[in-house]
Amino acid sequence: MFLWNKLKDIVNWSIANFWNLFSFIGVIATIYVGFFYVPDYVEDMTIGKQNTVHRELVSDIQELVFYDQPITLQDVESVISGKELSYSIVYKFTSMELLNQIQNEFLKNKFIPLEKRNELIQRIKELRKQYQTPETPTPKPYNVYELISIAVSVLSVIFALLATISIFVKNRDDKELEVDFASSENSTNHVMNSHSQYAHTAYEYEKMVGTVLDELSILKKDSELSSSRNVDFIAEINGKELVVEVKAYRRMIGLGNAREFAYLTESLKRGGVLVAKSGATKRAQHFIDEHNELSDNHKIFIVSGDTKQEVKEAFQKAVK
Repeated sequence: MFLWNKLKDIVNWSIANFWNLFSFIGVIATIYVGFFYVPDYVEDMTIGKQNTVHRELVSDIQELVFYDQPITLQDVESVISGKELSYSIVYKFTSMELLNQIQNEFLKNKFIPLEKRNELIQRIKELRKQYQTPETPTPKPYNVYELISIAVSVLSVIFALLATISIFVKNRDDKELEVDFASSENSTNHVMNSHSQYAHTAYEYEKMVGTVLDELSILKKDSELSSSRNVDFIAEINGKELVVEVKAYRRMIGLGNAREFAYLTESLKRGGVLVAKSGATKRAQHFIDEHNELSDNHKIFIVSGDTKQEVKEAFQKAVK
Protein backbone atom coordinates (compact mmCIF):
# COMPACT_ATOMS: atom_id res chain seq x y z
CA MET A 1 0.00 0.00 0.00
CA PHE A 2 2.87 2.33 0.85
CA LEU A 3 4.53 1.69 -2.52
CA TRP A 4 1.21 2.23 -4.32
CA ASN A 5 0.74 5.61 -2.60
CA LYS A 6 4.30 6.58 -3.43
CA LEU A 7 3.75 5.63 -7.05
CA LYS A 8 0.57 7.72 -7.18
CA ASP A 9 2.45 10.67 -5.68
CA ILE A 10 5.18 10.33 -8.30
CA VAL A 11 2.63 10.15 -11.14
CA ASN A 12 0.72 13.17 -9.82
CA TRP A 13 3.95 15.14 -9.41
CA SER A 14 5.03 14.20 -12.94
CA ILE A 15 1.71 15.36 -14.39
CA ALA A 16 1.85 18.64 -12.45
CA ASN A 17 5.44 19.27 -13.56
CA PHE A 18 5.21 17.80 -17.05
CA TRP A 19 6.38 20.95 -18.81
CA ASN A 20 9.44 21.29 -16.57
CA LEU A 21 10.27 17.60 -17.04
CA PHE A 22 9.87 17.94 -20.80
CA SER A 23 12.13 21.00 -20.80
CA PHE A 24 14.72 19.19 -18.69
CA ILE A 25 14.70 16.26 -21.14
CA GLY A 26 15.27 18.81 -23.91
CA VAL A 27 18.32 20.14 -22.06
CA ILE A 28 19.75 16.61 -21.71
CA ALA A 29 19.06 15.94 -25.41
CA THR A 30 20.82 19.18 -26.38
CA ILE A 31 23.90 18.25 -24.35
CA TYR A 32 23.90 14.74 -25.85
CA VAL A 33 23.61 16.02 -29.41
CA GLY A 34 26.29 18.67 -28.90
CA PHE A 35 28.81 16.55 -27.00
CA PHE A 36 28.32 13.06 -28.39
CA TYR A 37 26.18 12.78 -31.51
CA VAL A 38 27.54 15.69 -33.55
CA PRO A 39 31.26 15.05 -32.76
CA ASP A 40 30.82 11.35 -33.55
CA TYR A 41 28.95 12.17 -36.75
CA VAL A 42 31.61 14.67 -37.81
CA GLU A 43 34.37 12.17 -37.00
CA ASP A 44 32.64 9.40 -38.97
CA MET A 45 32.15 11.76 -41.91
CA THR A 46 35.81 12.82 -41.79
CA ILE A 47 37.01 9.22 -41.61
CA GLY A 48 34.72 8.31 -44.52
CA LYS A 49 36.17 11.10 -46.67
CA GLN A 50 39.72 10.12 -45.72
CA ASN A 51 39.08 6.51 -46.72
CA THR A 52 37.50 7.56 -50.02
CA VAL A 53 40.40 9.87 -50.87
CA HIS A 54 42.94 7.22 -49.90
CA ARG A 55 41.31 4.57 -52.09
CA GLU A 56 41.17 6.93 -55.06
CA LEU A 57 44.80 8.00 -54.62
CA VAL A 58 46.01 4.40 -54.38
CA SER A 59 43.98 3.45 -57.46
CA ASP A 60 45.11 6.46 -59.53
CA ILE A 61 48.83 6.17 -58.69
CA GLN A 62 48.76 2.38 -59.18
CA GLU A 63 47.26 2.84 -62.62
CA LEU A 64 49.92 5.36 -63.67
CA VAL A 65 52.75 3.16 -62.39
CA PHE A 66 51.30 -0.04 -63.79
CA TYR A 67 51.04 1.32 -67.34
CA ASP A 68 54.56 2.81 -67.24
CA GLN A 69 53.34 6.40 -67.43
CA PRO A 70 55.97 9.05 -66.75
CA ILE A 71 55.42 10.18 -63.15
CA THR A 72 57.49 11.97 -60.54
CA LEU A 73 57.10 12.45 -56.81
CA GLN A 74 55.96 15.99 -57.49
CA ASP A 75 53.17 14.57 -59.64
CA VAL A 76 52.10 12.36 -56.74
CA GLU A 77 52.01 15.33 -54.39
CA SER A 78 50.00 17.31 -56.96
CA VAL A 79 47.43 14.50 -57.15
CA ILE A 80 47.21 14.49 -53.35
CA SER A 81 46.71 18.26 -53.30
CA GLY A 82 43.96 17.99 -55.91
CA LYS A 83 42.09 15.39 -53.86
CA GLU A 84 42.36 17.56 -50.75
CA LEU A 85 40.81 20.50 -52.60
CA SER A 86 38.14 18.33 -54.17
CA TYR A 87 37.00 16.80 -50.87
CA SER A 88 37.83 19.77 -48.62
CA ILE A 89 39.96 17.73 -46.26
CA VAL A 90 43.60 17.44 -45.20
CA TYR A 91 45.02 14.10 -46.33
CA LYS A 92 46.53 12.28 -43.36
CA PHE A 93 49.46 10.58 -45.16
CA THR A 94 52.58 12.04 -46.75
CA SER A 95 53.57 11.14 -50.31
CA MET A 96 56.22 8.73 -48.93
CA GLU A 97 53.63 6.97 -46.76
CA LEU A 98 51.23 6.75 -49.70
CA LEU A 99 53.91 5.17 -51.94
CA ASN A 100 54.73 2.62 -49.24
CA GLN A 101 51.11 1.54 -49.13
CA ILE A 102 50.90 1.39 -52.94
CA GLN A 103 53.97 -0.83 -52.97
CA ASN A 104 52.31 -3.08 -50.42
CA GLU A 105 49.16 -3.25 -52.59
CA PHE A 106 51.24 -4.39 -55.56
CA LEU A 107 52.90 -7.07 -53.46
CA LYS A 108 49.55 -8.44 -52.28
CA ASN A 109 48.05 -8.57 -55.76
CA LYS A 110 48.64 -12.21 -56.80
CA PHE A 111 46.94 -11.66 -60.16
CA ILE A 112 49.97 -9.69 -61.34
CA PRO A 113 52.89 -11.89 -62.44
CA LEU A 114 55.82 -11.86 -60.05
CA GLU A 115 58.20 -10.41 -62.63
CA LYS A 116 55.80 -7.52 -63.30
CA ARG A 117 55.37 -6.93 -59.60
CA ASN A 118 59.13 -6.61 -59.18
CA GLU A 119 59.22 -4.01 -61.94
CA LEU A 120 56.40 -2.05 -60.32
CA ILE A 121 58.12 -2.17 -56.94
CA GLN A 122 61.32 -0.84 -58.50
CA ARG A 123 59.40 2.06 -60.00
CA ILE A 124 57.90 2.82 -56.61
CA LYS A 125 61.39 2.75 -55.08
CA GLU A 126 62.62 5.21 -57.69
CA LEU A 127 59.79 7.55 -56.78
CA ARG A 128 60.55 7.21 -53.08
CA LYS A 129 64.20 8.16 -53.68
CA GLN A 130 63.00 11.58 -54.82
CA TYR A 131 61.47 12.25 -51.43
CA GLN A 132 63.37 14.65 -49.17
CA THR A 133 62.46 15.09 -45.55
CA PRO A 134 61.75 18.78 -44.93
CA GLU A 135 64.08 20.45 -42.44
CA THR A 136 61.11 22.07 -40.69
CA PRO A 137 57.88 20.07 -40.89
CA THR A 138 55.14 22.02 -42.64
CA PRO A 139 52.17 22.38 -40.30
CA LYS A 140 48.99 21.24 -41.92
CA PRO A 141 45.94 23.50 -41.69
CA TYR A 142 43.43 22.74 -38.97
CA ASN A 143 40.63 20.42 -39.95
CA VAL A 144 37.49 22.50 -40.54
CA TYR A 145 35.29 19.64 -39.36
CA GLU A 146 36.98 19.64 -35.98
CA LEU A 147 36.26 23.34 -35.73
CA ILE A 148 32.59 22.66 -36.55
CA SER A 149 32.47 19.93 -33.92
CA ILE A 150 33.97 22.20 -31.25
CA ALA A 151 31.66 25.07 -32.22
CA VAL A 152 28.56 22.85 -32.01
CA SER A 153 29.65 21.50 -28.61
CA VAL A 154 30.18 25.01 -27.25
CA LEU A 155 26.83 26.20 -28.63
CA SER A 156 25.07 23.19 -27.16
CA VAL A 157 26.48 24.02 -23.72
CA ILE A 158 25.34 27.64 -24.07
CA PHE A 159 21.86 26.62 -25.22
CA ALA A 160 21.60 24.00 -22.46
CA LEU A 161 22.66 26.59 -19.86
CA LEU A 162 20.14 29.13 -21.15
CA ALA A 163 17.41 26.47 -21.21
CA THR A 164 18.23 25.44 -17.62
CA ILE A 165 18.10 29.05 -16.45
CA SER A 166 14.83 29.48 -18.33
CA ILE A 167 13.33 26.44 -16.57
CA PHE A 168 14.23 27.80 -13.12
CA VAL A 169 13.02 31.31 -13.98
CA LYS A 170 9.73 29.98 -15.37
CA ASN A 171 9.25 27.76 -12.33
CA ARG A 172 9.85 30.76 -10.05
CA ASP A 173 7.48 32.95 -12.07
CA ASP A 174 4.82 30.22 -11.99
CA LYS A 175 5.07 30.06 -8.22
CA GLU A 176 4.79 33.85 -7.99
CA LEU A 177 1.79 33.80 -10.31
CA GLU A 178 0.17 31.16 -8.13
CA VAL A 179 0.72 33.40 -5.09
CA ASP A 180 -0.76 36.38 -6.97
CA PHE A 181 -3.87 34.44 -7.91
CA ALA A 182 -4.25 33.09 -4.40
CA SER A 183 -3.90 36.52 -2.78
CA SER A 184 -6.26 38.08 -5.32
CA GLU A 185 -8.89 35.47 -4.41
CA ASN A 186 -8.42 36.25 -0.71
CA SER A 187 -6.85 32.86 -0.13
CA THR A 188 -5.33 32.04 3.23
CA ASN A 189 -2.00 31.82 1.37
CA HIS A 190 -0.49 29.97 4.31
CA VAL A 191 -0.73 33.06 6.46
CA MET A 192 0.70 32.88 9.94
CA ASN A 193 -2.26 34.53 11.64
CA SER A 194 -4.08 33.96 14.88
CA HIS A 195 -6.15 31.11 13.40
CA SER A 196 -3.20 29.11 12.10
CA GLN A 197 -0.76 26.73 13.69
CA TYR A 198 1.89 29.41 13.20
CA ALA A 199 0.09 31.99 15.36
CA HIS A 200 2.86 32.06 17.94
CA THR A 201 5.54 32.56 15.29
CA ALA A 202 3.49 35.30 13.65
CA TYR A 203 3.07 37.06 16.97
CA GLU A 204 6.79 36.87 17.68
CA TYR A 205 7.62 38.25 14.24
CA GLU A 206 5.16 41.14 14.63
CA LYS A 207 6.58 41.86 18.08
CA MET A 208 10.10 41.87 16.64
CA VAL A 209 9.06 44.42 13.98
CA GLY A 210 7.65 46.65 16.73
CA THR A 211 10.96 46.40 18.59
CA VAL A 212 12.83 47.43 15.44
CA LEU A 213 10.58 50.48 15.01
CA ASP A 214 11.14 51.41 18.64
CA GLU A 215 14.93 51.07 18.36
CA LEU A 216 14.89 53.25 15.25
CA SER A 217 12.87 55.82 17.25
CA ILE A 218 10.14 55.95 14.61
CA LEU A 219 7.39 54.05 16.44
CA LYS A 220 4.45 56.34 17.29
CA LYS A 221 2.46 54.96 20.19
CA ASP A 222 0.01 57.80 20.75
CA SER A 223 -1.47 57.94 17.25
CA GLU A 224 -5.23 57.95 16.80
CA LEU A 225 -4.88 54.95 14.50
CA SER A 226 -2.79 52.85 16.92
CA SER A 227 -5.88 51.14 18.31
CA SER A 228 -7.31 50.33 14.90
CA ARG A 229 -7.54 46.60 14.28
CA ASN A 230 -6.51 47.12 10.65
CA VAL A 231 -3.23 48.77 11.60
CA ASP A 232 -0.33 46.92 13.19
CA PHE A 233 1.88 49.95 13.88
CA ILE A 234 2.20 53.64 13.09
CA ALA A 235 5.66 54.96 12.25
CA GLU A 236 6.56 58.64 12.13
CA ILE A 237 9.28 59.50 9.61
CA ASN A 238 10.23 63.04 8.63
CA GLY A 239 7.12 64.34 10.32
CA LYS A 240 4.76 62.03 8.40
CA GLU A 241 2.77 59.14 9.77
CA LEU A 242 3.14 55.84 7.92
CA VAL A 243 0.88 52.83 8.32
CA VAL A 244 2.93 49.70 9.06
CA GLU A 245 1.40 46.31 8.31
CA VAL A 246 3.22 43.06 9.08
CA LYS A 247 2.76 39.96 6.89
CA ALA A 248 4.46 36.94 8.45
CA TYR A 249 3.65 34.64 5.53
CA ARG A 250 5.61 31.56 4.62
CA ARG A 251 5.20 32.56 0.97
CA MET A 252 5.70 35.91 -0.71
CA ILE A 253 2.93 38.43 -0.54
CA GLY A 254 1.00 38.63 -3.79
CA LEU A 255 -0.72 41.22 -5.94
CA GLY A 256 -3.96 40.96 -3.96
CA ASN A 257 -2.16 41.73 -0.69
CA ALA A 258 -0.49 44.75 -2.26
CA ARG A 259 -3.82 46.06 -3.54
CA GLU A 260 -5.50 45.63 -0.15
CA PHE A 261 -2.71 47.53 1.59
CA ALA A 262 -2.75 50.29 -1.03
CA TYR A 263 -6.53 50.65 -0.51
CA LEU A 264 -5.99 50.82 3.28
CA THR A 265 -3.36 53.55 3.04
CA GLU A 266 -5.48 55.58 0.63
CA SER A 267 -8.51 55.29 2.88
CA LEU A 268 -6.40 56.51 5.82
CA LYS A 269 -4.80 59.29 3.72
CA ARG A 270 -1.31 58.13 4.66
CA GLY A 271 1.69 56.38 3.23
CA GLY A 272 2.66 52.95 4.41
CA VAL A 273 5.27 50.27 5.00
CA LEU A 274 4.40 46.67 4.17
CA VAL A 275 6.69 44.33 6.12
CA ALA A 276 6.80 40.95 4.32
CA LYS A 277 8.73 38.17 6.00
CA SER A 278 9.19 36.24 2.73
CA GLY A 279 9.27 39.17 0.31
CA ALA A 280 6.90 40.14 -2.49
CA THR A 281 6.23 38.84 -5.99
CA LYS A 282 7.33 40.84 -9.03
CA ARG A 283 3.74 41.77 -9.83
CA ALA A 284 3.14 42.98 -6.30
CA GLN A 285 6.32 45.07 -6.40
CA HIS A 286 5.38 46.43 -9.83
CA PHE A 287 1.93 47.42 -8.54
CA ILE A 288 3.50 49.28 -5.59
CA ASP A 289 5.94 51.05 -7.94
CA GLU A 290 3.04 52.19 -10.15
CA HIS A 291 1.11 53.33 -7.07
CA ASN A 292 4.09 55.40 -5.90
CA GLU A 293 4.44 57.05 -9.30
CA LEU A 294 0.83 58.26 -9.11
CA SER A 295 0.92 59.19 -5.43
CA ASP A 296 3.24 61.90 -4.14
CA ASN A 297 2.12 62.00 -0.52
CA HIS A 298 1.02 58.41 0.14
CA LYS A 299 3.97 56.33 -1.00
CA ILE A 300 4.26 52.68 0.03
CA PHE A 301 7.49 50.88 0.88
CA ILE A 302 8.02 47.12 0.98
CA VAL A 303 10.40 45.85 3.65
CA SER A 304 11.55 42.22 3.63
CA GLY A 305 13.54 40.30 6.19
CA ASP A 306 13.49 37.19 8.33
CA THR A 307 15.73 38.30 11.20
CA LYS A 308 15.71 41.43 13.30
CA GLN A 309 18.91 42.76 11.74
CA GLU A 310 17.60 42.18 8.22
CA VAL A 311 14.35 44.01 8.97
CA LYS A 312 16.20 46.91 10.60
CA GLU A 313 18.59 47.32 7.66
CA ALA A 314 15.70 47.08 5.19
CA PHE A 315 13.75 49.76 7.11
CA GLN A 316 16.73 52.11 7.15
CA LYS A 317 17.27 51.65 3.44
CA ALA A 318 13.59 51.95 2.47
CA VAL A 319 12.73 55.14 4.36
CA LYS A 320 15.85 57.17 3.55
